[in-house]
Amino acid sequence: MLISQSNYSRKENGITRISKQEWERFAKKLDVKVEEIYEEDPATTIYKNNKGNSFRYSFNSGTINIHIPDFLVDYIELLRQQNDILNTENQELREKLKLCSE
Repeated sequence: MLISQSNYSRKENGITRISKQEWERFAKKLDVKVEEIYEEDPATTIYKNNKGNSFRYSFNSGTINIHIPDFLVDYIELLRQQNDILNTENQELREKLKLCSE
């Protein structure tokens, strides 16, 4: 199995996704089961760097690096906090409703 150095680099750095068939070929060449070398990518993960405005966004088909203006980073964080509050309130209401119906 031959691939170009640039294509290998994109796969190694998570920019390009390694296909299921490629994982199977790697496993066959290494004489191991696919499960021994394959790691499931998270569906969506966002990594914030220490600069505060650059994100690495990983998803099922690859990884991209994006720059987000500071005001949007702040807004995203505010939305996350509000979402956490709403999730907590939702759980509390579900528990109360469950108690009422018993």
